[in-house]
Amino acid sequence: MRLLFSSSNLRRGACLASLHKWMRGEPGSPPKPFLRTGIVFHDAADRYNKWLLQVRRATDLEEAPRFVNEAIAAAPDLSGEQDMDIRGVYRRHVGSWSIDPTLALGAERAIVLDRNLNVIPWDPALEYDGDRAAMRAALERTPTPFIRAKLDYVEVKDGRLTITDLKTQWGVWSPDSVEELTQPKLYAWLGLRALLPDADAVEVILRFSRWGATRSITFDPGELEAWADDLLAVIRRIEETPPEAVRPTVCSFCDLCEYRKGCKAWEDDEETIPTTPEEWLAA
Repeated sequence: MRLLFSSSNLRRGACLASLHKWMRGEPGSPPKPFLRTGIVFHDAADRYNKWLLQVRRATDLEEAPRFVNEAIAAAPDLSGEQDMDIRGVYRRHVGSWSIDPTLALGAERAIVLDRNLNVIPWDPALEYDGDRAAMRAALERTPTPFIRAKLDYVEVKDGRLTITDLKTQWGVWSPDSVEELTQPKLYAWLGLRALLPDADAVEVILRFSRWGATRSITFDPGELEAWADDLLAVIRRIEETPPEAVRPTVCSFCDLCEYRKGCKAWEDDEETIPTTPEEWLAA
């Protein structure tokens, strides 16, 4: 998932300078190794899920390995260590993964909203895979994209929308921390708006595939709409901020930033940054 202004970054006080650089299409460094691992794992899991839906099966451990082989073959720059790690996480994932094709709304469901929050057609080139020029060309073809996302797996039963997000990180979030995260709320709101507007409830399941652990949280539709209003106000406030008025800031997302090399923020790490939507609006 990626907002043109990343939602989780905004929520936790991201560096606006890097967001403006990303929007302008400035070249950045390639994905960090641990991010690359997650990208390839998700490719393998998505291939497997789509095949299961196509053949109408809940699981198939005999066929599962070929999909990780295909995903790794499509990423020839992986190190031997990354190769082994991806295979290990994928093996643990498929060992306990099972779906009900009769309930599925799809695997890796793509969602794009315009600035009026209308759903618009997805252009595959909007998914950044290293070709920034192609991504920017897709942005120009798309009618004012504002939010674009891919939901790993979605199903619906008895009016309840369930979104599963696969995680490859080394830690497992506590139940209390999940309650405070922006990402599950954003996924739930996007699913409600684009896939099942009349859902009675939206559940988001975070599946930590490396460990076989899950965390889930359920949202009321009215709660989601009120939360989204606050977040969108933050995003629009940042859009109105001219790039020349933005200073780089050190924050918890620096390790993920494509523009860290040569960043002046590391000359001054005493900057106090907003950490909540309310602080952003007051800044």
